[in-house]
Amino acid sequence: MSKPNRVPVHWRNASLALAFDIILGWCIVLLIDDPESFWKLPTVVLALWFVPWLFRIKAGIYYAFNYFFNERALVVQQIAQELAAKGYPCPDERYDLAQDYFAEVATSAEASVDARVSAAKYLGADAAWGQSQQMLTRWLFNRAALEVIAGYRKTFEPDPPG
Repeated sequence: MSKPNRVPVHWRNASLALAFDIILGWCIVLLIDDPESFWKLPTVVLALWFVPWLFRIKAGIYYAFNYFFNERALVVQQIAQELAAKGYPCPDERYDLAQDYFAEVATSAEASVDARVSAAKYLGADAAWGQSQQMLTRWLFNRAALEVIAGYRKTFEPDPPG
């Protein structure tokens, strides 16, 4: 069996997230580890109340950086390949949300069946992100999809004469 060329991405991401959790936890321990402090109990109570928020904020920041530096290009490429392979119709310039374009394609009688099913798949993923409160994922996907839709619209424009 051959070895992989590099560490799998999910292992690297998990180890970086764990390292940040350990550093944040150590900072909290240093914060509440003063035995001379009168404010020890209130500090512990406040730390226990705020710690989950700190970890959520850290996770959100880490997720956004990971997306922009690791996954964004793959997401854009996947959406672009899907639009071209399934024969999506030419998008208008009026979309503020990618969901609007996918809803229009999914309900269009002129679009191919493959394009309608594919658009419905994206609408389902968008609805799932909204219902499970994964707003950051929903927002990042929407930005990537709008970029791809704008580029896809340009493929339908006629070449300038010259």
